[in-house]
Amino acid sequence: MLPDVWSMADRRLRPRPRGDSSPASTHGPVGDLLRGVDHHLWVDDWFHRHPVLAQGERALADDLHPVGVRHLPLFAHIGWELCLDGALLLRDGLETHLEPLRHALAETRGASLDAALAHHVESPRRDASTRVVELLDRIAEGPWPAGYADADGLVGRLEGVRRRVGVDPLPAIARPRVVAAFAAALERADRALPELLATRPRP
Repeated sequence: MLPDVWSMADRRLRPRPRGDSSPASTHGPVGDLLRGVDHHLWVDDWFHRHPVLAQGERALADDLHPVGVRHLPLFAHIGWELCLDGALLLRDGLETHLEPLRHALAETRGASLDAALAHHVESPRRDASTRVVELLDRIAEGPWPAGYADADGLVGRLEGVRRRVGVDPLPAIARPRVVAAFAAALERADRALPELLATRPRP
């Protein structure tokens, strides 16, 4: 998930595949982190070409369009990804993922994080690592992941995305309709998970 956290910390922190690396960067915590980022980029490429993504995005956009909020259907892509994450958490149980997540977040610090950021992101800002660690700490607290467990929480996560790109908050009158659209999408995501998981690539 680290590449996504980089993008949340700063939209300019777009990770690039690292290709061949020096022997020193393939061992220990740095190597583990680099391989994790590579795995994320590899799976992400597969995921964004999967028909489950295109179908779910289109269905959510169709549900959001009648709400009448400007630009809202443009967020159907990230919205559907959030729904798939939420469906997986609901299926497995939040606690199944939360403790391993906290452990991983606690280890993603210091020199390992700095090295991975420098290796995958061209010319990161000087304060990039600090901003990433702040986000990791917020995620580890628990309420953020727990927000994926229902439609209202998912809309809250979507609102965070909208704020980061400078879009106005949802009008209060529109929120119930957006929550209803996400509730329907969350049910579709639960039905779509078996196909997605059955076809996922193996490292």
